[in-house]
Amino acid sequence: MDGHLALERWAVPHLYEFARRKVLHARASSCWSTISANGVVGGGGGGSATTDLQSVHQWTRILLLINPDLLTAWNLRYTQFVLMFHVFVYIFLSSFSDER
Repeated sequence: MDGHLALERWAVPHLYEFARRKVLHARASSCWSTISANGVVGGGGGGSATTDLQSVHQWTRILLLINPDLLTAWNLRYTQFVLMFHVFVYIFLSSFSDER
């Protein structure tokens, strides 16, 4: 359909509610929202932090395709970006300290 998302009307509320529950569950577990001392995002909770970040990214994408005004999804995506940037900087800087 030339880059358009096609969902039947009856499926939209079910998909939206399912994705919303997934995002809120991931946010409540908060295992993806911390940076441990060794530069790894997460550090508890169940599942790897990278998988949690990827799943939050996917579920927020679905929510934003259905409702682009949902600030919770935008804030989670922004937080995810900031966390990954901090991890990248930490790993980059620690690579210099390991060379000495």
